[in-house]
Amino acid sequence: MRVTAPIARSAAFQQLLSNRAFDIEFNGYLSNHAKHAIIALERLNAPESRVQGYWDFYTRLTPYNLSLHRVTEPYDHVPPCTLEEWTSLRGKKLQFWNMCKFLDIELNERFHGSVEQLVKTYAPDTLSGLAGALTHGIIHLGWALDAYDGKHPWMVIEGLAYINFSYLSLHPETFEHSAIQETCPAESLRRMAIVWQQDNLADTWIAAAKKKYDENSGFHEELIPAGFQWELSKVLDQPHEIMTKLPTWLDAMSVDELTEELYKTSVLAYLVTRDESDGHGNFLVLHLITSLWGLEQVLSVIDDEKISRDALKCYYAAMVGLLSTSASGIPSVEAIDDVLATFGSSFDSNDRIQDLEKIEWSAIVARAIPEEEEHNIKLVYVTRELWRRYNYWTGFREAASAFTLTPNIGPSSASFKA
Repeated sequence: MRVTAPIARSAAFQQLLSNRAFDIEFNGYLSNHAKHAIIALERLNAPESRVQGYWDFYTRLTPYNLSLHRVTEPYDHVPPCTLEEWTSLRGKKLQFWNMCKFLDIELNERFHGSVEQLVKTYAPDTLSGLAGALTHGIIHLGWALDAYDGKHPWMVIEGLAYINFSYLSLHPETFEHSAIQETCPAESLRRMAIVWQQDNLADTWIAAAKKKYDENSGFHEELIPAGFQWELSKVLDQPHEIMTKLPTWLDAMSVDELTEELYKTSVLAYLVTRDESDGHGNFLVLHLITSLWGLEQVLSVIDDEKISRDALKCYYAAMVGLLSTSASGIPSVEAIDDVLATFGSSFDSNDRIQDLEKIEWSAIVARAIPEEEEHNIKLVYVTRELWRRYNYWTGFREAASAFTLTPNIGPSSASFKA
């Protein structure tokens, strides 16, 4: 069952999603966001000229002032990987195009064009690695499914190959399920903040984990140029119990309830990590919102309660890992309490909805459409959809206005304040 209606407004738009001119990564480790951006623009009803204009802008020179990598080998010349290689190369960041060709053949010859069957067959085993490429594998796949029109499956193929290519395990085999009695995410956030400070986890866990492997250790050598991604891989390899001892609400809630609560938690994390001086949103934490949107699209296609719950538990662990590895770590309990007091149970009243749609949301969308930083375009699209879906919770509206800034990203030195 789809989460959103398919996009079918423009044949030119679908041609862009089917474009194979550029690699999925550039500069060695950065993810190509061009297709995510134009999907969000389409969903915000941007003019077709703006959609094409953004594509032209991004593919000419990204906001990082780095160029995308153009594909040099004709796709027709690319051999498929084997089924064995699909598994053995998982997370090695090798043979992306060979994986695409394998999936392309599977889609057409084995599944007779059924994207649903392709995703149901090959996505589940990759979901425990959704932290890879800073969650851009699950973003690419999920956003492809968001836009899929039933006729142009190429971006889905790309996304499924990318989450396999960039897989970074969250080690669900270490999870202790229902290990801590808590009824809601707010309790878990507060507990983690207290433990983070009391046990000095920034030093005893994060710093220690980062020191365990150096560039000559052979540990995830493919991620060394990626800076923060390499540090994250070390932290995930040595998880603390705040990641592995899971709260009871992850099992007690229905999958629908769990999805809603995790959306709200990701937004609370985004709000609590805003820059205190200017209110800009945190670039890293924003990915928790857009990756959960991607994951939801994928799980809606797989349509299996156990797979969904297991994947959402992995998402929860990824959230803890990403926040912990970031420069500022887990926010303080005081900061969390402040955000909870303001937004925890705050909903826009029904008599305000029409005016908020016409005035406030129209202004936010108008600000997003000309943005060069595509993460902000995606943020506005997703948070508006969630605001409408979940009874107009004010946290979504507040987050939509907290645009992020394009970071100064470079090899080895990339860091994200949180």
